[in-house]
Amino acid sequence: MPSKNGLPFKFQEFAAHNGDVHCVHVGRNSCKVIATGGSDRKVNVWALGKPNAVLSLTGHTSPVTSICFDGQEEVIVGGSSSGTIKLWDLDQGKAIRTLLGHRTDCLSVDFHPYGAFFASGSLDTNLKIWDIRRKACIQTYKGHLQGVTAVRFSPDGKWIVSGSEDGQVKLWDLTAGKILCEYEHEGPITSLDFHPSELVMISGSMDRTIKVIDLDELKTLRSTPPEGMGILENMFSPDGQAVLSVTGDYLKVWQYEPSCQPLDSVEVGWTSVADMCVNSASQIVACTTNQCFVQVWALNLTEIHPWRTEPSYSAEDSEKATSRLEGSHDDDGRDNRTSEKEKAKKEAMEMQKKAFLAAQVKAKKEREALEQRSSPSPSARQNGADAGVSSESSRRDANNGVQKARANVAAQVTKGADPTKTLQEKWSNLQRQWGGMEKGRMRDQADLDPSVEVTGGGGGGGGG
Repeated sequence: MPSKNGLPFKFQEFAAHNGDVHCVHVGRNSCKVIATGGSDRKVNVWALGKPNAVLSLTGHTSPVTSICFDGQEEVIVGGSSSGTIKLWDLDQGKAIRTLLGHRTDCLSVDFHPYGAFFASGSLDTNLKIWDIRRKACIQTYKGHLQGVTAVRFSPDGKWIVSGSEDGQVKLWDLTAGKILCEYEHEGPITSLDFHPSELVMISGSMDRTIKVIDLDELKTLRSTPPEGMGILENMFSPDGQAVLSVTGDYLKVWQYEPSCQPLDSVEVGWTSVADMCVNSASQIVACTTNQCFVQVWALNLTEIHPWRTEPSYSAEDSEKATSRLEGSHDDDGRDNRTSEKEKAKKEAMEMQKKAFLAAQVKAKKEREALEQRSSPSPSARQNGADAGVSSESSRRDANNGVQKARANVAAQVTKGADPTKTLQEKWSNLQRQWGGMEKGRMRDQADLDPSVEVTGGGGGGGGG
């Protein structure tokens, strides 16, 4: 039964070359960089989510037919239809090695886990091991009768497996330089993979089956039932629980022990899948090709059995998945930003409240001080009354200013402005208003009492 929860979505599509795309590889270290090779003889490097190529690497004089990043995504190896192999340093953006040895199309390449070596398989039926530092081929394995279509190093770097157009699979011991075991499918080999922690290997073929190999006993354990279409890609899940395979119409999940049984299936329509991996956000990232175009697809692993953790899939989930795929916005980041905004808003309102209360206290003290002073004459009382009216009016104006400042700060916080900066500006204006009022009040008091001295600097007081 196809999964009702898993829903693949097209994350990106771009014109990769001025001609057909022949090979695609997603960097396994980050799953955020893509290398493509095409009939225009170029290797282009893309950052996930960016519309334009980060690098365009030249040097080949014939179409690029195979490509691979090293483990650190610092070097790219690309093989061509002439058999020539080139290596490019991505920091320098230029070719650092040109290696000759194959007589015709280089169909597959893979870097050794330790990075100093790589392997290549060719239509000339040979498997070659290359030393990057010595700039030379250090071993050629002969045994295939037709072109070598897939090569893969074991995780510990001790073995290498190769598959060919005639369905032959051969496991080689790199130290002894000999075949450890061999078996066959009934169609061309399309993909090979090793279990991340166990002595188990799988091979996928156009004969529509996946075979599981016990590397401890060096024998075939079991095979999946034939699919409706050939196996285009297969790989172990990062946790080693299951096998993922793409047949074109469907992505399927298989248990591989004690027997090969389907666990889940998602209709994807990836009829021309060129590469597939799982990133750190538990998303399957797959690249398909159509002439000069490359499409990047994503599918949450947590939407598929046996990793399913949520009951349903929605447009909101798609938005979150896209953010995780880009690596630039995540749920925690959004929560943090919301929390910081709320915190700043609360701090601003608290400072606003303190400023308002301080202004009220200051006004109250001034009223009490004016009431305690006695008037020496009726005219002085009248002047004092006028001064009190003037001061009271100034206080009302100042209080109104505080209220307006409070409303403005709240509005600026709602709009997302910096509440601290807004409050500082409003508080400075409030200080100037109070300073002017204080200076005026003291002048009025001097008219009532000649012993009071009026000084300047009314705008410099420290606020509450």
